[in-house]
Amino acid sequence: KNPGEDDSKELHLPKPNEFIATNFNLVMEKKDKKKEGKNGESATATFPTKIVDEEGLTAWHKTDDTFFKPKGHVFISIECPQINNTPESVVLGQMFVRATEESLSEFSYDAEISGLSYALTLTKKGLQLTVAGYTHKLHVLLYKVLERVKKLSIEKSVFERLKERIVREYCDTKRQQPYRHAIYFQSRALGAKKFALDSTIEAARKIELGDLEAFASTLTINTDVECMVFGNFTVDQAKDIVAKMKSILKHKPLPPSLRAQLRCVDLAAGETYLCQRKGMNEADVNSCVCALYQIGGETYPMLARLSMICHLIREPAFDQLRTKEQLGYTVFSLPISINGCWNVLVIVQSPSKGAKYLDDRVEAFIAKYRKDLEAMEEKTFQSNLASLIKKKLEKDKSMGQEGTRHWGRILFKDYDFDRREKEVAELKKLEKKDILDFFDRYIAISSTRSKLSTQVFGKDRPIGGGKEDEEKAKEKAEGQQKGDKEEEEVELPPVPEDPAKKVSIDDVEEFVRSMNLYPCFLR
Repeated sequence: KNPGEDDSKELHLPKPNEFIATNFNLVMEKKDKKKEGKNGESATATFPTKIVDEEGLTAWHKTDDTFFKPKGHVFISIECPQINNTPESVVLGQMFVRATEESLSEFSYDAEISGLSYALTLTKKGLQLTVAGYTHKLHVLLYKVLERVKKLSIEKSVFERLKERIVREYCDTKRQQPYRHAIYFQSRALGAKKFALDSTIEAARKIELGDLEAFASTLTINTDVECMVFGNFTVDQAKDIVAKMKSILKHKPLPPSLRAQLRCVDLAAGETYLCQRKGMNEADVNSCVCALYQIGGETYPMLARLSMICHLIREPAFDQLRTKEQLGYTVFSLPISINGCWNVLVIVQSPSKGAKYLDDRVEAFIAKYRKDLEAMEEKTFQSNLASLIKKKLEKDKSMGQEGTRHWGRILFKDYDFDRREKEVAELKKLEKKDILDFFDRYIAISSTRSKLSTQVFGKDRPIGGGKEDEEKAKEKAEGQQKGDKEEEEVELPPVPEDPAKKVSIDDVEEFVRSMNLYPCFLR
């Protein structure tokens, strides 16, 4: 039976998928790698080159000369410092990202099956958009996302659903692992723009649709935009993309007075700062310590020494604190940059020990490792150094990995695209004495060390450790025959005396206001 006239109007073929690529030609062939590229650009260029430099807009380009695939990435940073000004603006920023993603759901499936993807995220300075996939149709998805960023429309029902989800996620933050809470407290103490969790939850509950609409309408009026077009693109194609992006955003440059100033607290030499808090989850028995040793601003000699120190202590720290002392499953050490200021961070989380005890065990390990480092044979030191250099010089495994590496230097605004080579050049100059001097100055107990110990105490653990924890630590350090049988078999390194002045951080905001700050490394 033939369908009736009314039924036939409801039957139709799906719309053509506008994201499906049909042109897979490469703008640079392998055989042309050493020749001059089109439009005068160097086909052998290793690093991105600046193609647009205007007030409020900077653009970079690099043609893929390594992977030779018809794919690419467009990275865009949209500086909107108002996103991080208040708890309300932080919530509105997150809701803006979620609402934009929701509005793009009608395109996202077609784009995904066509080999295209996008990611819109919040950063310390505003928004970041990354679009990746086949270059023939990548611009189609890019423009659609930018149009929604510029002009967002959201229904009341969608807003209420997103609001409920965000409030729930903020509340669930209190049930995260204690080491995550410790990192949060630590970040606030060092001046990062993170607001009290309860204030943010309260702000999320009060947000209305009109607040989000007003926020979205002004978000990109005044902003600084920086982008990189990377992959299977010529210079002319990249310039066309940037010009279209500019016409969509229609933004004005951000006034210098409104630009984000990301700075870090300068911890005084010879002092130990204690940020001690109860765990957010009252039922969690785990305690945690984040022991942070501040190094300072970035230089290549410093980076070389920092990389080598962290390379050397990573496995011994895990072996001593996790395997031998069995403090807990969460034990790791790493270099970490906070607003451009570098630090060494050691994290230990334990279900059976208090945070004060964990901090003592970290100090005991550091004192022990100082002796091990001094006794290390030159052959072993050189072997570790060679291993680190080899790791630094590993080739990028994908186009995305290479693009992200270059984009990181653009975000940091130092444009040091040959960073790896410069680090390796400094590493090759290192001697064991350099590492010992660095260790003594910044990590071992000394009058030049700056330490922040962030301690989160679990259920039934009083803040500060209490007399019971102190006695346990002392007994363990002295090797007394107490505790259970399993613990008796482990000979623990003694806890060294720390003559440093102890400064307790009770009010984080007052503490940050009272401290000196490093210069703004992230411009």
